[in-house]
Amino acid sequence: MKDEPKQESRLGRGLGAMMSDVSMIRAGTAQARGGGGFIRVPVDRVIPESWLTDTPVAEADLARLAESIRNHGVIDPVLVRKNGDDYALLSGYARWQAAKRAGLADLPAMLSDAEGQDAFQLYLERKLLSGPLHAHERVRLRSQLQKLLGLPEEAALGRIPEPDEPPAPTLAPALVAEPNRSPFLLVAATFLAIVLAGFLLFFPKHPEAGNGEASIEPEIETLAQLMGTPGRAGET
Repeated sequence: MKDEPKQESRLGRGLGAMMSDVSMIRAGTAQARGGGGFIRVPVDRVIPESWLTDTPVAEADLARLAESIRNHGVIDPVLVRKNGDDYALLSGYARWQAAKRAGLADLPAMLSDAEGQDAFQLYLERKLLSGPLHAHERVRLRSQLQKLLGLPEEAALGRIPEPDEPPAPTLAPALVAEPNRSPFLLVAATFLAIVLAGFLLFFPKHPEAGNGEASIEPEIETLAQLMGTPGRAGET
């Protein structure tokens, strides 16, 4: 008897290949439906994977979803894998629970062959595509990455990063880091230069100048300190 070729693991296929199942689900095209990828599975034959069972669904959200399913059915198929006579639920835990509450006998599903870590990666990518995550969801997913994939904490944080938050606008860092270059001091230095120019028009002789020439050395030093540049006393 000839051995069947061993199926290649999805871990080495890359994100694009792993997301093919998700793309088919989101597209919902007639071609995908005709290809046998979509099936209907009995609600009571679905067994959720371990990473789904620790995902609590708020009672109010579950009630609203069940009411919507009663009126419109399950629009977005769940993701399952064949497991003997049953189906392992990979994604769509809330829809499956709501379908049971709504009294459905079966629900639409996309059949996948992903197992183990591959199945969790597929669930994770679909979760990330669904929209922004709440803080508790980010914590839970990082914990699952460490537990199921063996990732260290830093690597899990890289896969599920915190959302970017722009820093609050403030002038304090600029003033503390470079006080000599702040716009306020530049304006003050300009104002002082104008005042000194007017002062020299009326008092051309500085009282400390012993040779009869006008001396503005103290004023130059003051302006140099405000502008953040060395005065004549610091020149070589």
